Parts: sequence; structure tokens; C-alpha cells
Amino acid sequence: MRGVSLKSFGEAENMEVKSDLNVPEMDSTHNLLIQVKAAGINRADVMQRKGGYPPPPGASSILGLEVAGVVEQVYNSNSTFKKGDKVMSLLSGGGYAEYVTISDKTAIPIPSNVSFEEAGGIPETFLTAYQALFWICQLSSSTQSVLIHAGASGVGVSAIQIIKSLYPNISIYVTASSNDKIEFCKSLGATNGVNYKQHNSQWLLPLQELLKEERDVKVDSSSSNKNLNLGVDIVVDFIGGSYLDQNIKILNQDGRMVVLSVLGGAISPEGLDLGAILRKRISIQGSTLRARNLEYKEKLTQEFVTRVLPNIENGKVKSVVHKVFDLDEVVEAHKMIEKNENIGKIVLKF
Repeated sequence: MRGVSLKSFGEAENMEVKSDLNVPEMDSTHNLLIQVKAAGINRADVMQRKGGYPPPPGASSILGLEVAGVVEQVYNSNSTFKKGDKVMSLLSGGGYAEYVTISDKTAIPIPSNVSFEEAGGIPETFLTAYQALFWICQLSSSTQSVLIHAGASGVGVSAIQIIKSLYPNISIYVTASSNDKIEFCKSLGATNGVNYKQHNSQWLLPLQELLKEERDVKVDSSSSNKNLNLGVDIVVDFIGGSYLDQNIKILNQDGRMVVLSVLGGAISPEGLDLGAILRKRISIQGSTLRARNLEYKEKLTQEFVTRVLPNIENGKVKSVVHKVFDLDEVVEAHKMIEKNENIGKIVLKF
């Protein structure tokens, strides 16, 4: 089969498309063989390409954490899927290839209003966002506000839409690298945002000003809101150490933060203020979905299918695709995501 092979760790040019890769074999666990039509590109793929994010034991060494395609073969008759069904799925690896094997419990039916290219950008980002918001940060109807860093990223635009579709009254704030990205996030349902590049990555004070403006509006319309904090209940973070001090300062009492990546470094230059964490009863948890066991991913997928997929089917939630590349253009696709040019997903088509 055709797929992307990595000659050695390093630059994007180290990837090459080969035609003699082995088709993966099904078993009782990975009981669907999928002919891949599209595969989403994620920053985790870039990290793996550079040698910083190895696949978990037993996973394919081929890059790619999400695909959309057609069921080519079914291992046994117990599956609810059949040959020819259009599905998308989260993977532990192997997505940049013509065929993958998956568990039928991680297979998500592709709605009729969603293309393969759009579907290829859904599983990894939407499931990561859903897990972060609900399973880790315990988002609920009582949540008042959420801050999402990298708001225009694949996970960012997914998180905004999930929140707005399920809890439209929650205020959503974002940080992003341009005003255009901020405006796009607002078009999806974000309340407002801060262009961190205009503030030398010091987004805390500008964001507090936005929160104060919102509070003043709410105080004018309802006296019951006079005690609103100049903070947020939940932070979804991809930056890590360089944002840690600001994140702790912006979190409200009993605030919760999930760390999904450390793009800004793993160590905080300001140090860790344990006193603030103690006083505010802040909870901080890290998460990498890729290394979770299959049972966890199956359960997460099924809950997503129940709660979010209907809003994809009715068009309230959309897969935001920035650009689609042919498989042979995988080097250019990686260079684009490394330049942080994209709003939403970059996708490979087969």
C-alpha cells in the first residue's frame, strides 16, 4: 500500500511516500480494515517526526492519529458495521497510509453532510477537546467561563463549538496569534480573545480587561452578578511553562486546568506558585489521549457519538478545514502547520 515513510527523525523533508508498505492485519480487537480517504495532520505528528513523541507500544510507527474512509473488510459478523460504510476514527498511529485497522467501537459513522476531508479532521481534535472539557475539567451547566489557548487550532475550534452547542451561555475566551484568528473564533461562538503577539505573550492583563468589560455589562443588567470574578473557571492549555504563571492567576477559585501540550516549554520561567494553587484550590491535570488504552478510547468515542455527533449531523458543529493536500504533498502540509498559518485543520487526501 502507499503511505508516508520516515527516513529518519528531523525535518519535513525526511518524509517520503512509498508504495510498498504492508497492509495492516485485522484481529479480534482491531476488527475493521479501513480504506483511508483522508487523514488529519496534528502537531503531535510533527513532534513524532522530530523524534519527540514516539508511538505507544504496539502502535504503527507510521504518522497519523485520525482518518476517514470506507470499511473494506470486517473481521467477524458481530460488528455493527459492514463493508462500504463510511467511518472516521481516532488512531494510535498509521493514519498516513492507504489502509488502517481499527476497533469498531472507535468507528464513528460519517454524517451525509460531511465530506471525507472534513471527517478526516474530526476524531483526534474533537475527542481531545471533549475529553479535556468534560472528562478532565468537568465542564457543566454551572460553568461560567472557559479560556482556550491556541483558539484557532484544530482542538481550539472544536472546543469552542462543542461548548456553544451544549452550553450556549458559557463565556469562551481565546488566545491566538492574529486578529483574524480571534475574529474567526468569535464567529464560531467565542466571546472574545487576545492576540498574544500584540502583547509579547503577556495576555493576562488584556484578558482581565475584557473580563471586566463583560462584568460591567452584566452588572448593569443584573444586580445578582456584582460578584463576578476577573477570572475563568477552566483553562485549556497547549503552551505549558511559559503560560503557567498567567494561567494560575487567571483561574477562579476551584478553577481547573488541563495541559494538552507544552509548545512553550515544559518549565515555567517564573517558577510554580504553590501558594496560589493552595489558596484557590486549583486543579491541574495533564493528558495525552494517544497513550490511553483502547477501552478508554472506545468509551470516549461512544459518549462523543451520543452527545456531539447529532450536532455535526444537524450542522451546528462543523469540521473547520484550512487546507487539503494530496498525500504526495505531505512535506508542504507539515511545513504549513509548523508555520502556524492554519485556522482549523490541515488534511491529507488519498
